[in-house]
Amino acid sequence: MGGRELCASPQKKSPAQSPAQEAGAPVAPAAAGLPEAGAQKAGAETTAKKADEPKAEKPKEILLLMESSAPVRRLLVEQLRNRGFEVVEAVSTMDALHQFTVKIPAACVFACMLNSMVGTESVVPLVRRLTQQKKTQQLPLV
Repeated sequence: MGGRELCASPQKKSPAQSPAQEAGAPVAPAAAGLPEAGAQKAGAETTAKKADEPKAEKPKEILLLMESSAPVRRLLVEQLRNRGFEVVEAVSTMDALHQFTVKIPAACVFACMLNSMVGTESVVPLVRRLTQQKKTQQLPLV
């Protein structure tokens, strides 16, 4: 009673079937609203290719760091690089000016000792020069 009755039960027709489908004629997958097997395979290959391709990294913002003390400079460079910046180092005002001829950074960080006028005295002429040049006038100076 159990197995035969299940097999003999009539199949329900889908309301969206065409007369050809009702008659049992083969229907192309696209006509039935389904993607073709080749399209599925191609889609899978495209996905696999995308996963294999290296992702293009966003270019890092360049910061110019001017600090004469090597231990302080190393610490600051490490912290800035850990935050995703490319750091160009300068140990003096002249070195910083030279770095501007190589690359224009997105911003400048001047690490000066606050208890010494020597640090600020060397930065002031540099800041004046940078704010007078057209290509560096809008550059953030910290």
